[in-house]
Amino acid sequence: KSHFSTKPSHQPPSNTFRVIILLLAYQPAPPSIGAPFFADKPQSATIQRQQSSSTFLYSSLHCQIQHTAHITQHHTMTDDYDALLASVTSRCHATGQSHILAHLSDASIPTSAKHSFLRSIDEIPLEKLSSFLSGALAEEEKLKTMDPANVPAEDKIEPFEGTSASTTSSDAATAQLLERAHQIGLDAIESGKVAALLLAGGQGTRLGYDGPKGMYDIGLPSGRTLFRLIAERLKKLGALTRKGDGAIPFYVMTSPLNHEQTTSYFRQHDDFGLDVTFFPQGTLPAMTDDG
Repeated sequence: KSHFSTKPSHQPPSNTFRVIILLLAYQPAPPSIGAPFFADKPQSATIQRQQSSSTFLYSSLHCQIQHTAHITQHHTMTDDYDALLASVTSRCHATGQSHILAHLSDASIPTSAKHSFLRSIDEIPLEKLSSFLSGALAEEEKLKTMDPANVPAEDKIEPFEGTSASTTSSDAATAQLLERAHQIGLDAIESGKVAALLLAGGQGTRLGYDGPKGMYDIGLPSGRTLFRLIAERLKKLGALTRKGDGAIPFYVMTSPLNHEQTTSYFRQHDDFGLDVTFFPQGTLPAMTDDG
């Protein structure tokens, strides 16, 4: 059964751990499409909240049309355009961003494209952008001046000091270590202490494929996609437990570009027999010239 939520349905006990799989990370739209929103770069890395009115967003609606044309077909036009325009205009005015609506009066731009453009703005937390930028730049400045010696112990990342072993070693002691580690992992799965997280927001653009990277045909004789390979391996891991029914909760992070395609693909394959939770990652506009 699939769950479409940003809130995981599997809450592990506080004393458990999870094994995380990180793959297929989201990639922003290519530069040829263009980032629709930009902000003036501050003169100082430290920005006061009072300066929020100077954090401006710029946009070329003509450029945005390319990016949103394929999205428009997935939305009905049932939303009242005038109501949406009034709402977005009010929010932009209150946050000092009215200039990004300058092209809406251009009669040569289709209403459907304008509607899609307004939708994209409506989904942006305009009221919080200035504080987001201030916080990010403050953190960046903090990292520049941070002395590694003063980093709290709980935040330090130290080299692994335990015993490591090669899976190709023929040494008897190493073989025993690997077998023990293997069994510990299976026991954790059986105890419900393991989940898998797949970062699958990326598109197959660089592969010449117009769709989620996980659905790309990688040329296997079986025709299996990356999504299917990963799902089948997770199911196999569960089958290797002592009881043979270890369930591994599977969390799949999508992006606004591929959420519908990804969830549809999994539904077509009955989620490959797994308990899958999908959630789309959030997006924010570029706020400086360098992103």
